[in-house]
Amino acid sequence: MRSAAASGHGVRPATTARAHFAYAGAFTVNAPGGRSPAADAAPARGITVFGVSADTGALRPLQSVASANPAHLVLDAAQAHLYAINEIDDYGGQGIAGSVEAYAIDPASGHIRLLNRQAIGIGPAHCSLHP
Repeated sequence: MRSAAASGHGVRPATTARAHFAYAGAFTVNAPGGRSPAADAAPARGITVFGVSADTGALRPLQSVASANPAHLVLDAAQAHLYAINEIDDYGGQGIAGSVEAYAIDPASGHIRLLNRQAIGIGPAHCSLHP
């Protein structure tokens, strides 16, 4: 599984008043530099939602959502939405590479629900949000 930390980006858990959550994206196909036999034996689904222990920082998986190569994840300032950049070769058979997905975040469970997916062009790698 590829996390923000593995890609060289800092990991910042999303939090609510009642619970703490972290979101990690993983390459599902054609990972840069290839894949290891261990990764091939347990292929990733895409985005994993983790509960984060406030006491120990330990992670426990809560949800796994299918998403094609969600290489970069971004939370909005209110932590109500998660955006994923998909590093893919073809979007829906249209010959367009790359897409972005928008998810709603349930504040109580941390679970995500897909709202929208759009093609965005060749070679997307990063995303940022501005207020």
